[in-house]
Amino acid sequence: MNDRAWLLQVSALVGASLVVLAFGILVTLPHPVVGIPEPSVVVRTGIPLLRWIANVCAIGAVGSVLVLVLLGEAGRDRAPALARRTSTAAVWTAAVWTVAALLGLWFNAAEISLRQLRLPVGGVLGYGGNVSLGLALLISAGSAGALTAYSVARLRRPSLPPDVGFLIALSGLTAVSMSGHPSQGEPPLLLMTASALHVTGAALWVGGLAITSLIIGADRQALAVVLPRFSRVAEASFALVGVSGLLLAATRLTGDVTPPLGDVVDALTQTGAGWLVMGKLACMVLLGCSGAYIRSAVVDRVARQQPTPLTAWAGLELAVMAVAVSLATALGRPL
Repeated sequence: MNDRAWLLQVSALVGASLVVLAFGILVTLPHPVVGIPEPSVVVRTGIPLLRWIANVCAIGAVGSVLVLVLLGEAGRDRAPALARRTSTAAVWTAAVWTVAALLGLWFNAAEISLRQLRLPVGGVLGYGGNVSLGLALLISAGSAGALTAYSVARLRRPSLPPDVGFLIALSGLTAVSMSGHPSQGEPPLLLMTASALHVTGAALWVGGLAITSLIIGADRQALAVVLPRFSRVAEASFALVGVSGLLLAATRLTGDVTPPLGDVVDALTQTGAGWLVMGKLACMVLLGCSGAYIRSAVVDRVARQQPTPLTAWAGLELAVMAVAVSLATALGRPL
Protein backbone atom coordinates (compact mmCIF):
# COMPACT_ATOMS: atom_id res chain seq x y z
CA MET A 1 0.00 0.00 0.00
CA ASN A 2 1.51 3.36 -1.05
CA ASP A 3 1.51 6.38 1.25
CA ARG A 4 -1.41 8.09 -0.50
CA ALA A 5 -3.64 5.00 -0.30
CA TRP A 6 -2.63 4.51 3.33
CA LEU A 7 -3.52 8.13 4.16
CA LEU A 8 -6.88 7.91 2.37
CA GLN A 9 -7.81 4.71 4.21
CA VAL A 10 -6.88 6.13 7.62
CA SER A 11 -8.73 9.39 6.89
CA ALA A 12 -11.87 7.51 5.86
CA LEU A 13 -11.76 5.39 9.01
CA VAL A 14 -11.31 8.46 11.23
CA GLY A 15 -14.08 10.38 9.46
CA ALA A 16 -16.58 7.51 9.72
CA SER A 17 -15.69 6.92 13.35
CA LEU A 18 -16.21 10.59 14.26
CA VAL A 19 -19.63 10.67 12.55
CA VAL A 20 -20.73 7.63 14.57
CA LEU A 21 -19.31 9.19 17.75
CA ALA A 22 -21.34 12.35 17.16
CA PHE A 23 -24.49 10.26 16.69
CA GLY A 24 -23.74 8.31 19.87
CA ILE A 25 -23.28 11.51 21.87
CA LEU A 26 -26.57 12.96 20.60
CA VAL A 27 -28.70 9.91 21.46
CA THR A 28 -27.20 9.55 24.96
CA LEU A 29 -27.20 13.20 26.08
CA PRO A 30 -27.92 13.23 29.83
CA HIS A 31 -30.90 15.22 31.07
CA PRO A 32 -30.01 18.51 32.81
CA VAL A 33 -30.17 18.39 36.61
CA VAL A 34 -32.13 21.21 38.26
CA GLY A 35 -29.92 23.40 40.43
CA ILE A 36 -26.61 22.23 38.92
CA PRO A 37 -24.99 24.53 36.33
CA GLU A 38 -24.53 23.00 32.90
CA PRO A 39 -20.90 22.73 31.68
CA SER A 40 -19.97 24.68 28.58
CA VAL A 41 -20.42 23.22 25.11
CA VAL A 42 -16.64 22.97 24.77
CA VAL A 43 -16.40 20.83 27.90
CA ARG A 44 -19.42 18.68 27.05
CA THR A 45 -18.15 17.86 23.55
CA GLY A 46 -14.49 17.82 24.50
CA ILE A 47 -14.80 15.03 27.08
CA PRO A 48 -16.10 12.31 24.71
CA LEU A 49 -13.85 13.52 21.88
CA LEU A 50 -10.75 13.34 24.08
CA ARG A 51 -11.79 9.92 25.33
CA TRP A 52 -12.20 8.77 21.72
CA ILE A 53 -8.73 10.08 20.83
CA ALA A 54 -7.24 8.35 23.89
CA ASN A 55 -9.05 5.10 23.04
CA VAL A 56 -7.95 5.10 19.40
CA CYS A 57 -4.34 5.92 20.24
CA ALA A 58 -4.23 3.36 23.06
CA ILE A 59 -5.53 0.73 20.64
CA GLY A 60 -2.89 1.76 18.10
CA ALA A 61 -0.13 1.62 20.70
CA VAL A 62 -1.18 -1.82 21.95
CA GLY A 63 -1.47 -3.06 18.36
CA SER A 64 2.01 -1.76 17.49
CA VAL A 65 3.63 -3.50 20.45
CA LEU A 66 1.64 -6.69 19.80
CA VAL A 67 2.85 -6.84 16.20
CA LEU A 68 6.45 -6.37 17.33
CA VAL A 69 5.99 -9.32 19.68
CA LEU A 70 4.37 -11.43 16.95
CA LEU A 71 7.20 -10.66 14.54
CA GLY A 72 9.62 -12.25 16.97
CA GLU A 73 13.29 -11.46 17.28
CA ALA A 74 14.11 -13.21 14.01
CA GLY A 75 11.41 -11.31 12.14
CA ARG A 76 12.52 -7.97 13.58
CA ASP A 77 16.12 -8.72 12.59
CA ARG A 78 15.12 -9.79 9.07
CA ALA A 79 13.00 -6.68 8.44
CA PRO A 80 14.55 -3.88 10.54
CA ALA A 81 12.91 -1.10 8.50
CA LEU A 82 9.46 -2.61 9.04
CA ALA A 83 10.12 -3.10 12.75
CA ARG A 84 11.33 0.49 13.02
CA ARG A 85 8.19 1.79 11.31
CA THR A 86 6.05 -0.21 13.72
CA SER A 87 8.06 1.10 16.68
CA THR A 88 7.61 4.65 15.37
CA ALA A 89 3.85 4.07 15.28
CA ALA A 90 4.05 3.00 18.92
CA VAL A 91 5.89 6.23 19.82
CA TRP A 92 3.40 8.55 18.16
CA THR A 93 0.25 6.77 19.28
CA ALA A 94 1.50 6.58 22.87
CA ALA A 95 2.51 10.26 22.83
CA VAL A 96 -0.91 11.42 21.59
CA TRP A 97 -2.55 9.05 24.08
CA THR A 98 -0.60 10.78 26.89
CA VAL A 99 -1.73 14.24 25.82
CA ALA A 100 -5.36 13.15 25.36
CA ALA A 101 -5.45 11.52 28.81
CA LEU A 102 -4.05 14.66 30.47
CA LEU A 103 -6.49 16.91 28.61
CA GLY A 104 -9.28 14.50 29.53
CA LEU A 105 -8.30 14.87 33.19
CA TRP A 106 -8.53 18.66 32.85
CA PHE A 107 -11.88 18.61 31.04
CA ASN A 108 -13.45 16.10 33.44
CA ALA A 109 -12.34 18.20 36.41
CA ALA A 110 -13.70 21.32 34.70
CA GLU A 111 -17.08 19.63 34.20
CA ILE A 112 -17.82 19.67 37.94
CA SER A 113 -16.16 23.01 38.68
CA LEU A 114 -17.85 26.42 38.61
CA ARG A 115 -14.65 27.78 37.06
CA GLN A 116 -14.90 25.33 34.13
CA LEU A 117 -11.70 25.37 32.01
CA ARG A 118 -10.28 28.21 34.13
CA LEU A 119 -9.77 25.64 36.89
CA PRO A 120 -6.23 25.98 38.34
CA VAL A 121 -3.70 23.16 38.20
CA GLY A 122 -4.23 22.45 41.90
CA GLY A 123 -7.92 21.83 41.27
CA VAL A 124 -7.14 19.44 38.41
CA LEU A 125 -4.66 17.52 40.58
CA GLY A 126 -7.19 17.46 43.41
CA TYR A 127 -9.70 15.88 41.05
CA GLY A 128 -7.08 13.32 40.08
CA GLY A 129 -6.35 12.47 43.71
CA ASN A 130 -9.91 12.33 45.04
CA VAL A 131 -12.12 11.03 42.18
CA SER A 132 -11.79 7.48 40.83
CA LEU A 133 -12.01 8.59 37.19
CA GLY A 134 -9.41 11.30 37.81
CA LEU A 135 -7.01 8.80 39.36
CA ALA A 136 -7.61 6.40 36.46
CA LEU A 137 -6.80 9.16 33.95
CA LEU A 138 -3.58 9.97 35.84
CA ILE A 139 -2.58 6.28 35.71
CA SER A 140 -3.50 6.12 32.03
CA ALA A 141 -1.46 9.24 31.22
CA GLY A 142 1.49 7.98 33.27
CA SER A 143 1.46 4.59 31.56
CA ALA A 144 1.15 6.19 28.13
CA GLY A 145 4.05 8.50 28.92
CA ALA A 146 6.15 5.56 30.12
CA LEU A 147 5.29 3.66 26.94
CA THR A 148 6.33 6.67 24.84
CA ALA A 149 9.69 6.81 26.60
CA TYR A 150 10.24 3.06 26.31
CA SER A 151 9.28 3.05 22.63
CA VAL A 152 11.76 5.88 21.96
CA ALA A 153 14.40 3.83 23.78
CA ARG A 154 13.57 0.83 21.57
CA LEU A 155 14.10 2.94 18.46
CA ARG A 156 17.62 3.64 19.70
CA ARG A 157 18.20 0.12 21.03
CA PRO A 158 16.06 -2.34 19.03
CA SER A 159 17.38 -5.22 21.15
CA LEU A 160 15.14 -4.11 24.04
CA PRO A 161 12.23 -6.56 24.40
CA PRO A 162 8.86 -5.22 23.20
CA ASP A 163 7.09 -7.33 25.84
CA VAL A 164 7.83 -4.70 28.50
CA GLY A 165 6.04 -2.06 26.46
CA PHE A 166 3.12 -4.46 26.09
CA LEU A 167 2.66 -4.69 29.87
CA ILE A 168 2.96 -0.90 30.26
CA ALA A 169 0.33 -0.31 27.57
CA LEU A 170 -2.18 -2.73 29.08
CA SER A 171 -1.86 -1.17 32.53
CA GLY A 172 -2.80 2.25 31.16
CA LEU A 173 -5.49 0.86 28.88
CA THR A 174 -7.43 -0.91 31.63
CA ALA A 175 -7.23 1.86 34.25
CA VAL A 176 -10.00 4.08 32.86
CA SER A 177 -12.23 1.16 31.85
CA MET A 178 -12.31 -0.15 35.44
CA SER A 179 -13.44 3.18 36.89
CA GLY A 180 -16.92 4.68 36.62
CA HIS A 181 -19.81 2.30 35.90
CA PRO A 182 -18.00 -1.03 36.54
CA SER A 183 -16.65 0.13 39.92
CA GLN A 184 -20.08 1.38 41.00
CA GLY A 185 -22.13 -1.63 39.85
CA GLU A 186 -22.89 -4.88 41.64
CA PRO A 187 -20.82 -6.98 42.02
CA PRO A 188 -17.99 -4.46 41.40
CA LEU A 189 -15.10 -6.95 41.25
CA LEU A 190 -16.80 -9.02 38.56
CA LEU A 191 -17.73 -5.97 36.49
CA MET A 192 -14.29 -4.35 36.81
CA THR A 193 -12.62 -7.61 35.74
CA ALA A 194 -15.03 -7.99 32.83
CA SER A 195 -14.38 -4.39 31.76
CA ALA A 196 -10.60 -4.85 31.88
CA LEU A 197 -10.82 -8.06 29.84
CA HIS A 198 -13.22 -6.40 27.38
CA VAL A 199 -10.94 -3.47 26.54
CA THR A 200 -7.84 -5.69 26.51
CA GLY A 201 -9.41 -8.07 24.01
CA ALA A 202 -10.69 -5.19 21.88
CA ALA A 203 -7.30 -3.43 21.82
CA LEU A 204 -5.43 -6.61 20.87
CA TRP A 205 -7.95 -7.41 18.15
CA VAL A 206 -8.51 -3.96 16.64
CA GLY A 207 -4.99 -2.62 17.14
CA GLY A 208 -3.34 -5.80 15.93
CA LEU A 209 -5.41 -5.87 12.74
CA ALA A 210 -4.84 -2.17 12.06
CA ILE A 211 -1.05 -2.37 12.35
CA THR A 212 -0.87 -5.70 10.54
CA SER A 213 -2.85 -4.45 7.55
CA LEU A 214 -1.54 -0.86 7.38
CA ILE A 215 2.17 -1.53 8.04
CA ILE A 216 3.05 -5.24 7.90
CA GLY A 217 0.85 -5.86 4.86
CA ALA A 218 3.47 -4.14 2.67
CA ASP A 219 5.91 -7.03 3.25
CA ARG A 220 4.58 -10.39 2.09
CA GLN A 221 7.23 -12.39 3.94
CA ALA A 222 6.66 -10.57 7.25
CA LEU A 223 2.89 -10.88 6.78
CA ALA A 224 3.27 -14.64 6.35
CA VAL A 225 4.82 -14.72 9.83
CA VAL A 226 2.53 -12.26 11.62
CA LEU A 227 -0.95 -12.99 10.25
CA PRO A 228 -1.23 -16.68 11.26
CA ARG A 229 -0.05 -15.77 14.77
CA PHE A 230 -2.39 -12.79 14.93
CA SER A 231 -5.30 -14.92 13.73
CA ARG A 232 -5.08 -16.99 16.92
CA VAL A 233 -4.96 -13.83 19.03
CA ALA A 234 -7.97 -12.42 17.15
CA GLU A 235 -10.00 -15.60 17.68
CA ALA A 236 -9.42 -15.52 21.45
CA SER A 237 -10.06 -11.77 21.57
CA PHE A 238 -13.37 -12.15 19.73
CA ALA A 239 -14.61 -14.64 22.32
CA LEU A 240 -13.34 -12.48 25.18
CA VAL A 241 -14.94 -9.30 23.85
CA GLY A 242 -18.24 -11.06 23.12
CA VAL A 243 -18.71 -12.73 26.51
CA SER A 244 -17.56 -9.77 28.60
CA GLY A 245 -19.54 -7.38 26.40
CA LEU A 246 -22.82 -9.20 27.02
CA LEU A 247 -22.29 -9.05 30.77
CA LEU A 248 -21.35 -5.36 30.73
CA ALA A 249 -24.21 -4.41 28.38
CA ALA A 250 -26.82 -6.10 30.56
CA THR A 251 -25.56 -4.32 33.66
CA ARG A 252 -25.16 -1.00 31.85
CA LEU A 253 -28.73 -1.00 30.57
CA THR A 254 -30.62 -2.53 33.51
CA GLY A 255 -28.33 -2.30 36.53
CA ASP A 256 -28.58 -6.10 36.96
CA VAL A 257 -26.01 -8.76 36.04
CA THR A 258 -28.79 -11.28 35.27
CA PRO A 259 -31.80 -9.15 34.26
CA PRO A 260 -35.15 -10.57 33.07
CA LEU A 261 -35.36 -10.87 29.29
CA GLY A 262 -38.23 -8.39 29.11
CA ASP A 263 -36.18 -5.71 30.86
CA VAL A 264 -33.33 -6.23 28.41
CA VAL A 265 -35.62 -5.96 25.40
CA ASP A 266 -37.22 -2.78 26.75
CA ALA A 267 -33.81 -1.22 27.44
CA LEU A 268 -32.52 -2.17 23.99
CA THR A 269 -35.50 -0.79 22.10
CA GLN A 270 -36.54 2.20 24.19
CA THR A 271 -33.29 3.93 25.17
CA GLY A 272 -30.50 5.63 23.27
CA ALA A 273 -27.93 3.44 25.03
CA GLY A 274 -29.89 0.39 23.91
CA TRP A 275 -29.64 1.49 20.29
CA LEU A 276 -25.87 1.83 20.66
CA VAL A 277 -25.63 -1.64 22.22
CA MET A 278 -27.60 -3.09 19.29
CA GLY A 279 -25.18 -1.33 16.97
CA LYS A 280 -22.25 -2.99 18.74
CA LEU A 281 -23.98 -6.38 18.53
CA ALA A 282 -24.45 -5.90 14.78
CA CYS A 283 -20.74 -5.03 14.47
CA MET A 284 -19.81 -8.22 16.37
CA VAL A 285 -21.93 -10.35 14.02
CA LEU A 286 -20.33 -8.77 10.94
CA LEU A 287 -16.84 -9.15 12.37
CA GLY A 288 -17.49 -12.76 13.34
CA CYS A 289 -18.55 -13.60 9.78
CA SER A 290 -15.67 -11.76 8.10
CA GLY A 291 -13.15 -13.15 10.58
CA ALA A 292 -14.33 -16.70 9.94
CA TYR A 293 -13.89 -16.17 6.19
CA ILE A 294 -10.40 -14.71 6.60
CA ARG A 295 -9.29 -17.60 8.83
CA SER A 296 -10.69 -20.24 6.48
CA ALA A 297 -9.81 -18.76 3.07
CA VAL A 298 -7.06 -16.18 3.51
CA VAL A 299 -4.68 -17.01 6.35
CA ASP A 300 -3.29 -20.23 4.85
CA ARG A 301 -2.68 -18.53 1.50
CA VAL A 302 -0.90 -15.65 3.23
CA ALA A 303 1.28 -18.15 5.10
CA ARG A 304 2.26 -19.61 1.71
CA GLN A 305 2.91 -16.05 0.43
CA GLN A 306 0.23 -16.33 -2.25
CA PRO A 307 -1.91 -13.39 -3.50
CA THR A 308 -5.03 -12.84 -1.40
CA PRO A 309 -7.87 -10.28 -1.00
CA LEU A 310 -6.62 -9.52 2.52
CA THR A 311 -6.42 -5.75 1.98
CA ALA A 312 -10.09 -5.49 1.05
CA TRP A 313 -11.30 -7.73 3.87
CA ALA A 314 -9.07 -6.04 6.45
CA GLY A 315 -10.33 -2.65 5.29
CA LEU A 316 -13.92 -3.82 5.75
CA GLU A 317 -13.18 -5.15 9.23
CA LEU A 318 -11.40 -1.94 10.24
CA ALA A 319 -14.38 0.14 9.09
CA VAL A 320 -16.74 -1.95 11.22
CA MET A 321 -14.30 -1.81 14.14
CA ALA A 322 -14.10 1.99 13.84
CA VAL A 323 -17.88 2.15 14.22
CA ALA A 324 -17.76 -0.19 17.24
CA VAL A 325 -15.04 1.86 18.96
CA SER A 326 -17.08 5.04 18.59
CA LEU A 327 -20.22 3.34 19.90
CA ALA A 328 -18.24 2.05 22.90
CA THR A 329 -16.85 5.53 23.57
CA ALA A 330 -20.35 7.03 23.56
CA LEU A 331 -21.58 4.26 25.89
CA GLY A 332 -18.79 5.11 28.32
CA ARG A 333 -20.45 8.45 29.15
CA PRO A 334 -22.89 8.91 32.05
CA LEU A 335 -26.49 8.46 30.85
